[in-house]
Amino acid sequence: MARCADIGGCAVTATGGGGGGGGNDGGGGSSDAPPAASIFFIFIFSANAFCFFINSFAFCIFPLIAAAAAAALEAKASNEDDEELNRSKKKQKKVATFDDGSGNVPEWMNDRMLLPIGTLEEELGDVAMTNVPIYRAEGFEDNSSKREVGGYVKFCYSVSELRRKYFGSSEEEHEYIHGPPEILKLDYLGNPKKDKPAVAAKKAKNAAIMQNTLWTPDKTTATISEEEFLRIQKQAGGYLNDNQPMMGEQPRPVTVRAYVIRGKDLRPIDQSGLCDPYLVVSVPGTNIKFGNSKERIDRTCTPWFYKTFEYKTELPGNGLLKFDVFDYEKYSSDVFLGQCLVDVEARLLSERWNTEMGDRPPLEIKQLLDKHGNAGFGELEIIVEIHDGHDNIPKALVIQPPPVVEVEMRVCVFKARNMVNKDVGGKNDLYFKLNVIGLDRTSSRFTETQSTDIHWFARDGVGSFNYRNIFQLTLPCNRIALRVSAYDKDLISGDDNIGENKINLSKMCKQLIRNVSTFGEMSPECVIEHKYDANEEPFSLNPFKSMMDGPMQGKWLKMFHPTLPGESQGEVEIMITLLPRKQAEERPVGKARDLPNRDPELKEPDRAHLSLLNPLGSLALIMGPDMVKKVTFVVLIVGSLYMFVMSAFFIINDIVDAEITATINEKREMEQEMELERENLITGAEVYAKHAVGLDTLEEKVHKTLNETETKILDATGLTPVLEKYNEVKSEIDQYSNAAHDAAVSTTVPPSATTANATATAATAVPVAATPAATTTVVATAATPAVATTEEETAAAAAVTPVATEEASTVPTTEAVT
Repeated sequence: MARCADIGGCAVTATGGGGGGGGNDGGGGSSDAPPAASIFFIFIFSANAFCFFINSFAFCIFPLIAAAAAAALEAKASNEDDEELNRSKKKQKKVATFDDGSGNVPEWMNDRMLLPIGTLEEELGDVAMTNVPIYRAEGFEDNSSKREVGGYVKFCYSVSELRRKYFGSSEEEHEYIHGPPEILKLDYLGNPKKDKPAVAAKKAKNAAIMQNTLWTPDKTTATISEEEFLRIQKQAGGYLNDNQPMMGEQPRPVTVRAYVIRGKDLRPIDQSGLCDPYLVVSVPGTNIKFGNSKERIDRTCTPWFYKTFEYKTELPGNGLLKFDVFDYEKYSSDVFLGQCLVDVEARLLSERWNTEMGDRPPLEIKQLLDKHGNAGFGELEIIVEIHDGHDNIPKALVIQPPPVVEVEMRVCVFKARNMVNKDVGGKNDLYFKLNVIGLDRTSSRFTETQSTDIHWFARDGVGSFNYRNIFQLTLPCNRIALRVSAYDKDLISGDDNIGENKINLSKMCKQLIRNVSTFGEMSPECVIEHKYDANEEPFSLNPFKSMMDGPMQGKWLKMFHPTLPGESQGEVEIMITLLPRKQAEERPVGKARDLPNRDPELKEPDRAHLSLLNPLGSLALIMGPDMVKKVTFVVLIVGSLYMFVMSAFFIINDIVDAEITATINEKREMEQEMELERENLITGAEVYAKHAVGLDTLEEKVHKTLNETETKILDATGLTPVLEKYNEVKSEIDQYSNAAHDAAVSTTVPPSATTANATATAATAVPVAATPAATTTVVATAATPAVATTEEETAAAAAVTPVATEEASTVPTTEAVT
């Protein structure tokens, strides 16, 4: 019960601070309780402050989170719209257009039709002629499996439906095919005779011929009427049958002019992937031939021929025009790459050609075939003109390649955002590679790679660069693009690719060439820029987006990783400027941030750096924000655990202290009780011993005798009033001494007259009192409880009486002196 009371007293003292504890134990407990209470109050205050901070943070950040969510939904919807638009574009049929890389339509292509592969025959559907190649052994070699085209056979055909003859019975059909039944002949044994093999074979042949005659063409369903077919026969110089003379028209003089613009996608056999093509144009069956290896174009698969060939001939006649493409070989025979044929005679005989295409023939894309007629060896762009007569023909078209322009391209990388972190700790050592790739005007591949500087310890996916790269280009180009790749620099292993994307520069290059040809190279119109345009910026619900991104100069380009298609790995702000080299030399700029720093002026990037003056900040940079957060979290957890352990230690210490104090107090109480019991036991034993030997009665008698003797002596000597007066004075002196002790010495009140008289009286009474000192001693001796446990003590007590008597006998002498 005592222990519970003590612990309860400690608890009340710790929490209330004003309640009374259980005596000394409660006081001891209250002295150690405040540290635990302080820690408890610190915990309560910290929890309230943390809750207040979280509420304030949520209240302030909620609009930002809502705006960011709206922007994300908007971006997602925009991406979906772009994907849908791309799908619809892919579904649309691609329209063939002529593109020479300059962005302008050449003058000789104005109002001229462009016909893709295989469409001219469809356009000229009124001429049903075809050319069939005649093959022979290659090089006229004997027993050779190789073959080559030795010539062509041209023929005109008409397709009609077949009608089968009708017979009343199967016997009639059999009689029509095999003839009337023959007389049965028997051999000497009476069996039917078999025909001889020659006779049987002849009968089978006649039956097959008659079988074919069962089907007759229906001329009403012919693709070409009989009159038109006869007209074509007459124009081509054909004849009806062997018994009739030639019915063909007389040949007429014509002039054929062929323009070869470009070759495309030639298939080389060299290991380099390129070839040195040249063109050979010939008319089969004649000595007309143009072109040789001296006119080759080096190292290209898309040669720009831009050549004109013209010859005079007579049609109908040798009306084929053949184009052969060869690859020049320096140390061996030239390699055949492909060929194509143009039937000039068929076009001359076509009414639609003469009425619609004769004055302005279309640009045809002819497919190159190998010697066996297989396709897939490239394409050839040609224009074929057919003019009547040999004199007074129109002038040839002036065809020439587009002008070559030397261009400088300036690429400025400003900043990056939302980049995926590759390093441990949530940071990147970020930099960008800029790779210009494409095919030049001869379809030769070219590439050039440059890099920005490195933003070390780029945090939160944000990088700052303000870096300029300069490229030198030659236009026009068949294809050109800028590949932007983001990398994380690693000092030990290979750099990590974060993402990449391409910017198609073909449109900008074409626009530059077009402006150069229109305004001149030094015109401001010849500066083509790919930069920020407020009109192209999509509407955003986030009012803080422009504030967080800062002022924009370039366009944001998203990065994508090949293994994660459709998932953005970050964005980079980039600006591209194309201008003629002459303008660039007039107003040069420095690479990176070197002087002259202009167009635009690039400031120093906003980056954090390591510093010996800030070791904690440098350590945080090296670790990265994620690692710092993790370490901070771990430190907070460890600190919280430490505070919890220390709080538990203090609390347990208080509890143990209270337990120990209660145990000690309990032990003390038990010892006091045992001491009291021991004293009581001793006292009882003494009383019992006295009673047993009779000393208690003797002691009472002695005390009684002493008191009576004292009283008699005082009465006999008359000192009773003096002693009373002495006691009164002594009590007053004691009171005065106590008052003087309580008050300051300087403020002590002087004694009154009464006190002085009392003092004088006490001084006077001193000699008188000196006599009863023995009496006082006797009184004191008598008042002191003395237990005579032995015979010696009893004798000593008895000896007191004579001494007192002797002292008392001297009292009268004292009074006499007084």
